[in-house]
Amino acid sequence: MHPLIRTLFTARGTPYTALPIGLGTWQFAPEHWGDIPASRAKAIVRRALERGVRHIDCAESYGNGRAEQLVGQAVRREERRREVTFATKSVARTPDVLRKHLYRSVTRLERAQVEIYYLHWFQPTLSPAGAVRAFEEVQRDGTFRYLGGCNLDVDDPVQRALVRHFDVVQFAMNLIWRREEGRLLQAAKEAGVATIAYSPLQQGILARRFPEHPVWDKRDHRQMLPLFRGDAWRAIHPFHERYHALCEGHGQSPAAVALLWLFKAGIDGVVVGFRHPSQVDALFDGLERARSYAGIDPLLADVDELSLRLQDQIPTVSNPFAYFPLRKRR
Repeated sequence: MHPLIRTLFTARGTPYTALPIGLGTWQFAPEHWGDIPASRAKAIVRRALERGVRHIDCAESYGNGRAEQLVGQAVRREERRREVTFATKSVARTPDVLRKHLYRSVTRLERAQVEIYYLHWFQPTLSPAGAVRAFEEVQRDGTFRYLGGCNLDVDDPVQRALVRHFDVVQFAMNLIWRREEGRLLQAAKEAGVATIAYSPLQQGILARRFPEHPVWDKRDHRQMLPLFRGDAWRAIHPFHERYHALCEGHGQSPAAVALLWLFKAGIDGVVVGFRHPSQVDALFDGLERARSYAGIDPLLADVDELSLRLQDQIPTVSNPFAYFPLRKRR
């Protein structure tokens, strides 16, 4: 395990120290996922801590600060408060403006310092190198310890070259979305930079069964994403049916298998989002079963082969959201 991930993700005395799993909090943003009541969001945080999670991943853009605020409130009275590590994110900004945004984030989190501050997306306001320099300047203030890079474009050689400036890089990766597996993951490994996968369950596809024609809550942003529409979904849905059948045929949790595949692929840590506390227990119970399953390695090989056959049908966009921050948005 990467030393930085061991420091930030693992809890002493828990049975999950070999599985660096953090809590993602994007789902607390109602404008993307529909409403999760504050009481349930806080219960998710507390249950994750009870199950051994010690790293919580936020961003100022998640609900315009709502996720940070809910996390801060949830952890406030926890006995484990001092063991919890935090990450949050901001887009590229000049140092003075970045300081103001970081101050707001740590205030909402009720901390004096966060462990990781991510450059969330490169923006046209600064060159990629200029954006990294701005974060490095603010890092010297001591309000965050480790510099993170999020959503680097694997097709952009300038951004790939900046990997070595970060302590950790975070990107989408899972059995459906594998674009970063080659160049970006390899570049990080060569530079000794820690890697964290977000969306390890591809927004639920690898965790539960979806009908061929899902019925969406009107505020659920997934209905507009490329992987859930058109030719991509027509290819992904049969894959997803076969994947779930394969895992269930072995008596294993599809979500747990998806995470174990990521660790086998070389990812150092993952962040997972939950919409209900019961999902926390389901994942960790599934991981406990899967780790003791004698047939786990052949199963992981089978799901990897199934995934590889899907890859030429995945859209050639730079991220699974088809979000292009470097282009002028209409």
